[in-house]
Amino acid sequence: MMLVNLILKIPFAGAAVGILPFFVLNILKQKRLEAFIKQMPQALDALQGDLRAGLDVQAAIKHVADEFPAPIGEEFAKINVEVGLGLSLNEALNNLVKRVNTMDVQILATGITINRELGGNLGELVRSVAETIKERFKLQGMIRSLTAESSGSAYLLMGLPIALFFLLNGMA
Repeated sequence: MMLVNLILKIPFAGAAVGILPFFVLNILKQKRLEAFIKQMPQALDALQGDLRAGLDVQAAIKHVADEFPAPIGEEFAKINVEVGLGLSLNEALNNLVKRVNTMDVQILATGITINRELGGNLGELVRSVAETIKERFKLQGMIRSLTAESSGSAYLLMGLPIALFFLLNGMA
């Protein structure tokens, strides 16, 4: 009987062990993406400063790759490596969009691509994207603080009847 139980439990344990790495990798991927998004406004500010100083886009991207820690420094370094291996900057930026699938990166890559084809003030575009990201962070913080207040009130109201029940039964 014990052998039958063991034989029945092995597939479940194997399935759990097989699925666990996917959950762990998904959590690590999400944390890396959040760290990338948090670093993006400062990286774009540095990129804009380099562009204003007269550097071209590739030199500015290399500077950001050298100055910033992972994950944004690594991703910008991958752009430099890909360009060095013969890809165009547009293809390298499209690869960045595939690796880091966020709207901000898509806007930045599209803006740089259009700017390279049509011309214009790339520094202003980068500043605009950075400002948009900063404003969204502020808005998300306000939303978090406002919802935290109401959810705290909800927990209090849910727990109050239970606490009163035990309090009144304890007195009797």
